[in-house]
Amino acid sequence: MTGTSFGSSSGRGQRLVDAAGGSDTCAATHEAILQRMADHAVREIPGAKYAGVTTAGFPAQLDTVVMTHSYAAVVDAIQQYRHQGPFLSAAWKRDVLRVNDLEADERWPAYRRDVLRSTPIRTVLSFRLFTTARSVGALMIYANEPNAFDRHAEEIGYVVATHTALAVGGAQPRDRVRHVLDNWDVVTQAKSVLMEQFQVGSSEAFQMLKRLSLSSSNDLLRLSQCVIDKARQL
Repeated sequence: MTGTSFGSSSGRGQRLVDAAGGSDTCAATHEAILQRMADHAVREIPGAKYAGVTTAGFPAQLDTVVMTHSYAAVVDAIQQYRHQGPFLSAAWKRDVLRVNDLEADERWPAYRRDVLRSTPIRTVLSFRLFTTARSVGALMIYANEPNAFDRHAEEIGYVVATHTALAVGGAQPRDRVRHVLDNWDVVTQAKSVLMEQFQVGSSEAFQMLKRLSLSSSNDLLRLSQCVIDKARQL
């Protein structure tokens, strides 16, 4: 499997900032930014082999905006032709969707059959980037092995997708996002606190942090530190 894991090393956050356009995102086109972020996703998300950004209008007309390999476009063409698949099912309704083993997944039989015949892809991870009244976009990550993505890969993918959406949307909190990535151990500690307090799994704890971050207008790192500090006071 390709990709590296995020930890607390200071270089990884900077790589994400550089992928989004360095210090002058406005000078780059949206497509160029998306291409860099797709390339970056393959390098940084553990298990990732291919990536692409897919958009759809209403009614669903899929467009593979950028890709790291033609397989991403093949998968989108199959979804368009068959009117079924993970992007069409998830992008309008869910932030994240993971298909652990395409051979064993029975949700989209025609899509599954064609993808297995046409590509080596076995695992799919989808992150919604934006939704409007008539359009939706997602960062799509693929792997050739079944069960290629674990919860850690999903969490890192969420951070990459969030920064992609911010960069393309014109918001540029680069220092803040880089700081979160370079101090990911704080998020991991906060997850452990929530897992123990609420008897939930790692994925559920991370979802709790995300929801609390959005509802409180605090970034993920600041909120995580608050969770840790409060636990120490008990």
